[in-house]
Amino acid sequence: MNRALFASLLAALVLGVPSASRSAPAKPDPTPGVVRVRVTSQAHDFLRPWLKRPPATREAVGAVLAGDRVLVTGELVANHTYIELEHPTSGEKAPARLAACDYDANLALVEPSGPSFLSQLAKLEISTDPVSGDRMEATQFEASGAPMQTPLTLTTVEIGSYPISEIPLLIYRLSGSLQQRDGSFALPILRGGKLAGLVMRYDPRSQASDAVSVPVIRRFLAQVADGGKTGFPRAGVAFAPTRDPQLRRFLGLKNGTGGVLITAVDPLGPAAEAGIQKGDVLLEVDGKRIDQDGNYEDPRHGRLGLAHILSMAKAEPLPFQILREGKPQNIPVAVRPRVPSESVSPPYQLDSAPRYLVLGGLVFQELGRQVLREWGPGWDKRAPQRLVYLDRFQSELFPEGKRRIVFLSQILPSPATLGYEEVGQHVVERVNGKEIRSLEDLEAALAAPVDGFHQIDLDGDPHRIVIDPAEAARIAPALMRHYGLGALKRF
Repeated sequence: MNRALFASLLAALVLGVPSASRSAPAKPDPTPGVVRVRVTSQAHDFLRPWLKRPPATREAVGAVLAGDRVLVTGELVANHTYIELEHPTSGEKAPARLAACDYDANLALVEPSGPSFLSQLAKLEISTDPVSGDRMEATQFEASGAPMQTPLTLTTVEIGSYPISEIPLLIYRLSGSLQQRDGSFALPILRGGKLAGLVMRYDPRSQASDAVSVPVIRRFLAQVADGGKTGFPRAGVAFAPTRDPQLRRFLGLKNGTGGVLITAVDPLGPAAEAGIQKGDVLLEVDGKRIDQDGNYEDPRHGRLGLAHILSMAKAEPLPFQILREGKPQNIPVAVRPRVPSESVSPPYQLDSAPRYLVLGGLVFQELGRQVLREWGPGWDKRAPQRLVYLDRFQSELFPEGKRRIVFLSQILPSPATLGYEEVGQHVVERVNGKEIRSLEDLEAALAAPVDGFHQIDLDGDPHRIVIDPAEAARIAPALMRHYGLGALKRF
């Protein structure tokens, strides 16, 4: 062997001269497209509306998208005080901010404060809409940071209620055992390396998951990109099946035809504005025949509820075909998203403090589903049924809208409330002879006592409470100290 060549080889072995393999390009990140998300939140206490609950920290896995934004569920960021991203392999952390959120869709986008934090991670594309039977993978991390892919099977594609607003949207039902390492507030689902959903609920007993669907994700991202308001259209109608042969004959429906009976129309909703009436039979929406149960034949998923047609509607009016008094009619309906804050009893209230007013120990609030949820799982059966009824049938009971339901939520024992300690959860109808439609109305009515007293009329026993304004004012400082009230009102 040539002595020079031998010497160079010996030097390489002894001195560790880099070989060709050591100078090869670095391998790509083993966890492309996902990142840990950690959120500190502090919710308001809607039963003691002057207080906040203790802070809580929740973790999830977010999907990294184009534009260096991370897609997570809306539940994860609700009432947030701090958001942090963590690189899955290096452990590097960076603060983040909320860029967009739609609680109806249970989706949110967060972005890091530093533009380069996500630059080394690949960006996930959105998958085509999967179908029942497709195999997918939920992305999680081991405690060491190693990626973990859990196989899932898409069992059902259907219309279901999303957890915050409870509006009906397309949802994926999946089966497969998940390791609850990062909580269950968000877990990206991949199909062929592309984002095919976000797990938002998981039942370890049945090993069943619910996930935000691809069409919902696509619509949310498109609305954010357009800079417009997020939301999913609705028509503002309720309907009942027409399976009963006698009912079908009464309505003039022939055998073999579909159609559902419209049983309620929101007076302030799009359908009412277009002229749809209670008692009409809905036959078609956007050219799609509606069967006796309110479903249509979707070309990709088979039978789906008509709510999917409405929720995915574009800006232009949808053609509705109805049957009225035996005659078909075509009516265009300009469906639109609802505005939660405009409801008589809002479906949710997040990221803002509840409104209240305290008078001598009487605590007044405005009804909303966020208050009712304080009764925990099964709140619709455990909360005061009068309040549940008012929330559920608010459109029919208050067709004029543009108001709130003020109720006496509790009594703080004080010298001014002696004898009223057991009273609570009654709707306030009038105060000092004036109708109450908001806390502002209540405050205005309290400015004018009748014969030196406040007369508060309720919809239940004892029907009237009488309070001495001077006594209520005298004990106010002690009441605030004793119960930790920062203020006697917030609105």
